[in-house]
Amino acid sequence: MIAAVLKWLSEYETQVKNDAILLEEIKLRIKEYSMIEQHLRGRLYTHHSQSVYDGEAALKDKISILTQIIEIEREELAKFWHDNKISQILKYKLEKNSICVLTP
Repeated sequence: MIAAVLKWLSEYETQVKNDAILLEEIKLRIKEYSMIEQHLRGRLYTHHSQSVYDGEAALKDKISILTQIIEIEREELAKFWHDNKISQILKYKLEKNSICVLTP
């Protein structure tokens, strides 16, 4: 599946070479999918070399990392809000969509 996505992205990249913004997005996605591919290959290797794979522990680790990232992003957004670097409209949208609650 990843190989198919990477192939399509590479082909599409040649079609949109005159659109700098779209080209930048495609390059980002190519890097992203390449990293996912490397990650999955590493997990397959680790999975084959272990006699027992603890999927629950791996999931907890991933959730922990994502929780920390969300908290850091929330703190940074709160700083931006406090320093008047984001608008009231953006603050409202973030809170409305339950992305985060910002306090100045």
